[in-house]
Amino acid sequence: LVNYIAVNITPSAEDNIAAQQAVEEAIAKLKANPGTEGVSNDFNFNVERISQPASRITNAQLKSFATSTAVDSVSIVSYTNNVYTIGKLLGSKVEVDSVNVDMLAFQGTNAQRDSILKVLNSGVAFAEVAATAGVQGSQEKAWFSLANETSPIKAKLLSETTGRFFIGDSIQGTAVFYRVNERKAPVKIYDIASITYIVEPSQTTINDLNTKLRDFVAANNTDTAFTAAKAIAAGYQLLNARVTASTPSIGNIGESRDAVKWVMNADKGDVSDIFRDEQDKRLLAV
Repeated sequence: LVNYIAVNITPSAEDNIAAQQAVEEAIAKLKANPGTEGVSNDFNFNVERISQPASRITNAQLKSFATSTAVDSVSIVSYTNNVYTIGKLLGSKVEVDSVNVDMLAFQGTNAQRDSILKVLNSGVAFAEVAATAGVQGSQEKAWFSLANETSPIKAKLLSETTGRFFIGDSIQGTAVFYRVNERKAPVKIYDIASITYIVEPSQTTINDLNTKLRDFVAANNTDTAFTAAKAIAAGYQLLNARVTASTPSIGNIGESRDAVKWVMNADKGDVSDIFRDEQDKRLLAV
C-alpha cells in the first residue's frame, strides 16, 4: 500500500502569456507577408495546407472561418487543450473536385502497352483485361478527390474525354491507364493554411515544479510526515494505490514502472525521490 503525489507539468500563467504574445506576433506577420511566409522560419508553428470544398473540411471551426472570411484574412480559429489554431484563407476557386475512374497498371514493352490500350478502348470488359498477364493491379469505378492533388495527372483527369482510356503516367516501365467515367459538377474549393501552436511548459516552469515537490519531499521524508494534511497545505493531493511486483504502474499513471520497482525494494515508511516521465509531463513522489 502506497501514498503518492502526482504533479502534472502544465504551462504556467507566464507560459500562457508568452504563448499568446507569440501567436499575436505570428498573426501580424502572416497578415504582412504572402502565403505562410510569416511563420516559415519559426518551427514552433506547424503549417498544414488544406484545399477542399466546404463539405470536406472536417474541422467545423476551420470550415466556418473559410466560408465566412475574405482572402488573406488571418485569425485564431480555436484554442483547445493548450493548442492554438490560426487560419489564413489563401484563396478560393471553382473547379471539379471529384472524378470517378477506372485504373489499370501494366508492366511491359511499349508495343504491349499500346496493345493493352487498344484493347481497353475496344469494348472488351474491364475485368477481362485486368486478368491479362503483365497487369500489376486494377481498380474499377473509384472516386477520387482532386482538391489536394498536385501531380500532372490532375490536368488529364479534368480534360480527357470521358469513357476513353488514356495513359496517365509511366514509372519504371509500368504504365497506368485511366478512364474517367464521371466528373462531379464544379464546386467552390477553399485553399486554407491551418497553423497550430502548442503551448508548452517552459524549462523554468518545469524546474519550479520539480523544485517545489523536491522541497516538499525533503521536508516530509517519513511516513508520519508524508500525510494528506501536509500535502493539502502545500497545494498537493495525496492519493493511494496497491501495487505488486507485477503491477505495471502506480495508480494507472503512465511510465511509472520505475516507481513500482522502487516500492518493491523499499522499506515501510520510506519516501522516494522524484520520478519523471520521458515527456516531462508528470512528476511523482511515493
